Amino acid sequence: MIRRSFLAGCLFAAGLASSACDMQAPIDPGNRNFINFETIPTRAVALSPDGSRLFVNNVPDGRLEIFSVTSTGLTPESSVQVGMDPIALAVRNESEVWVVNHLSDSVSIVDVGASPPRVKRTLLVGDEPRDVVFAGTGGTRAFITAARRGQNHPDNTVEETQVPGIGRADVWIFDANDLGSSLGGTPIEILTLFSDKPGALAATPDGSKVFVSVFTSGNGTTTISDVAVCGPNGASRAQQFSNQDDGPCMLINGGRSPGGVPAPNVNQADGARNPKVALIATNDKATGAWNDVLGRDFRDAVPFVFPDNDVFTIDANANPPAQSGVFNSVGTLNFNLVVHPTNGNAYLATIDAVNQNRFVSLPGMGLGPNPDGLGGAPIQADPITGRTLRGHLYESRIAVLRPDGSFVTRHLNKHIDYEAFPTPPGTLERSVANPQGVIFSADGETLFVAALGSNKIVPFDRTALENDTFQPDASTHIQLSGNGGPSDMVLDPSDPNRMFVYKRFDNAVSIVDIAAQSEVASIPLFNPEPAEVQVGRKFFYDATLTSDNGEANCNVCHPAADKDDLAWNLGTPFLGLAANPNDFTAPGGGGGGQFLAQFGSIIFGVSPTIEFNPIKGPMTVLTLRGIKDSGPMFWRGDQTNATDPTDERANFQNFALVFDALNGKTGGISDADFQNFTNWALTLVPPPNPHQPLDGSWTTDQEAGRNIFMGGEGITDVIFTCVDCHSLDRGQGFFGTAGRDSIEGETQFFKVTQLRTVYDKVGMFGHTFGDNGTDRTLGGPRVDVGPQVRATGTLHDGTAAGAEEFLTADVFQLDARQLKQVVDFSYAFPSNVAPVVGQQITLGADSGPDVIARLDLFQQSAADAFVMPGPVQTTECDLVASGVVDGAQRGYLFQPASNNFMDDTGSTLSVAALRSQAQVPGQQVTFTCVYPGGGTRIALDRDLDGTLNGADGANNAPAPTPAPGGNAGGGGAPAPAPAPAPADPLGDLFDAIFGGLGALFGG
Repeated sequence: MIRRSFLAGCLFAAGLASSACDMQAPIDPGNRNFINFETIPTRAVALSPDGSRLFVNNVPDGRLEIFSVTSTGLTPESSVQVGMDPIALAVRNESEVWVVNHLSDSVSIVDVGASPPRVKRTLLVGDEPRDVVFAGTGGTRAFITAARRGQNHPDNTVEETQVPGIGRADVWIFDANDLGSSLGGTPIEILTLFSDKPGALAATPDGSKVFVSVFTSGNGTTTISDVAVCGPNGASRAQQFSNQDDGPCMLINGGRSPGGVPAPNVNQADGARNPKVALIATNDKATGAWNDVLGRDFRDAVPFVFPDNDVFTIDANANPPAQSGVFNSVGTLNFNLVVHPTNGNAYLATIDAVNQNRFVSLPGMGLGPNPDGLGGAPIQADPITGRTLRGHLYESRIAVLRPDGSFVTRHLNKHIDYEAFPTPPGTLERSVANPQGVIFSADGETLFVAALGSNKIVPFDRTALENDTFQPDASTHIQLSGNGGPSDMVLDPSDPNRMFVYKRFDNAVSIVDIAAQSEVASIPLFNPEPAEVQVGRKFFYDATLTSDNGEANCNVCHPAADKDDLAWNLGTPFLGLAANPNDFTAPGGGGGGQFLAQFGSIIFGVSPTIEFNPIKGPMTVLTLRGIKDSGPMFWRGDQTNATDPTDERANFQNFALVFDALNGKTGGISDADFQNFTNWALTLVPPPNPHQPLDGSWTTDQEAGRNIFMGGEGITDVIFTCVDCHSLDRGQGFFGTAGRDSIEGETQFFKVTQLRTVYDKVGMFGHTFGDNGTDRTLGGPRVDVGPQVRATGTLHDGTAAGAEEFLTADVFQLDARQLKQVVDFSYAFPSNVAPVVGQQITLGADSGPDVIARLDLFQQSAADAFVMPGPVQTTECDLVASGVVDGAQRGYLFQPASNNFMDDTGSTLSVAALRSQAQVPGQQVTFTCVYPGGGTRIALDRDLDGTLNGADGANNAPAPTPAPGGNAGGGGAPAPAPAPAPADPLGDLFDAIFGGLGALFGG
């Protein structure tokens, strides 16, 4: 019997998913003409081969903007509607640009030689593609990265979620001269790589080799379950407390656990002992050991191998193209890369996590981890590592990957003394945060780095960078204007001192004079984002605003407001126990009060306190997407406001001290800035689920699993049905939880987590409980599962494998059939928007019946009823279309009631007429299912000024955006915040620290 067999009730209740647990008080549906999926581009800007035109992805507006390049600047030329959240582009030749659409799972092939330019073909690929590059002989092969899942994948990727030992990263390879006649094109190869979420691409100058970076690759750490950590007298199960000097002890599988939870084992404020928790271990590839912070080897509890693949190389000329090499343990989050024009090295922008360190602190108040509990003076560093995580989460780096397979990484901020408080003057100005885009000067001697989190372009001497002889120097940095967010850039071949930069946060193109080290112009693109998105975003990304050292920011752990797939120990040993105001679930799905927690804990052999203990152990990072539906936030709900746990705005306010205690921003940010930050955070929405069929139905097994989940076959876990804990009501915003805590037989209480993103936690098979070799209740023995693409899985600490593994715990009354069906349903769990949202296809003269069938599906989806949180009664999508008809760009919006389309001049035409029009050579029409409420803006009235595009020309040019707050931006002014209480700064600070901070933001 494994440790999790003590769990009483609540399917996945300790947390299979990767987002904050959900509770939704009714919300104002508001203006839905823009939904924020929060996408950061991979490669948003490129020049035509002759340098006469600049192509820019307008990420929030779903368009390719085209400018004429002149000696004096840029002149808007045209604007082409592509897919949702265009994240990358590549120029094939003077007349063709390929655009990768992240949310649409597609690639738009744009004929930029036509007048006006138009989308002539749409390719369909895997889930959330990130980049495209041309390589191979003559540059005729297109390489596109995408996650190995999604409704357009030819393989059954839903079934693969339950199969260990396979790659989760795909490179789709097309012959650009022969795309095939099938629905979304026919790739010559889908190359699967042993990693997860492939990212940026780069090709050697001769096109013979392609480099593929892995976006979130891990860093060689895993989390050892508390089951495999020793307790008093060698006990390793069902003990609430654990000390460093406990053990060694024997694991369930007969192996050896070297000891207990590393000190400190009591907190400074009230001497409360730490609960028995997991710990983070780092893999030593040379010996195979998994060592904790004390150097103790927990390998007997780890039944897998983690190769930590970061960058792959592909032989682009092979038939078919094939993997030719791999670089391991380069970085944790990997962004753009570029190949040197002559030496064959590839240069990767990366950031590397330091989650082996522990604890946050507030040294300004003399508060830091203290090994002596109530005795002795507080110290500012972890007594074991000599460090804390404050201001030192990730390190910005450039990796140099050599043709012989070796590599070096260079810390761009080697001037930072992370343990010096206060931070010495001049530190911030010299720092580089979130290196994202990288390009070389024409002579290859200077590497330019776009620092997304610093709002600047930083040049590095290539030789000094490789030799690590460079010195960080703020005087060489090129500061950009506005909110910035530079993601990538391109050099003007006609003027080596001119650079064009895309700034994501401003949604603008900067023109930079390299010689003068200055931005000479910033050209805004039309931006449909509402003011609360535009104004508040910078406080998430900008390290110069949110840290003292200029490197730390929220985005490093939550890339693009998502997750880094790591566990972090964010305990605060200098604080005392904090109150837990959360409700607990009861049979039937209602609340039961906190007495149930105490009662249940006695029954199941442990007795955690209701209060939050600040020495809480490691927990995995959660996505921020969907926190507006989250109620109590973080794994334990330990930042819940005491008045109304379902008030997400009030809950998020308790997050304020993260800027000081974790990012290292002395004093944090102002209340006004934090209100703007909150406004932005509450706009974040998860993407559609890639495992549910596009028509909104379910496969046979998913439907059966849903029936079991909803109680159709009775009790599934002791006294509960699945839905009793994991509430499912889209209208209320319940996507797997009603925001209550659950009784789990754990040494701490946890929230019931949401399940929208269970599908994104696949990749680690075999948990770290130390029971390898024992039998499961179902499914055969646990075995050494071999190499894995991830080293963290499910549960709050990432120690369990996927849904199938979790559901074999003895508490669940599921036979083999039920087990598979519930797992299938969990991987297709409903999300805020329907699965069809973002999907698109282009109809042309050569289109076959499969394209017509897909269009029929889109029309049905645009008519089918759907409920969004609010509740909002709507349809699954708005169906829009775009194309060039009679020499003019036209937008169309489907009208389900009349079964007609309205165009952007106000005219109406039938479905048959539009389809017939699209099959005239040169008049292809692209149809896209956008989120409900967005159709009018996207198809008919781009600037929402009440005048259709056909009348005011807004459809045709990259018009500038009104200042945030104006209606044309798409949302009006930010949502008002509650009126502040009378000022009491000192009292507020102490209340926040000692009453609300508790164990700090729970993972």
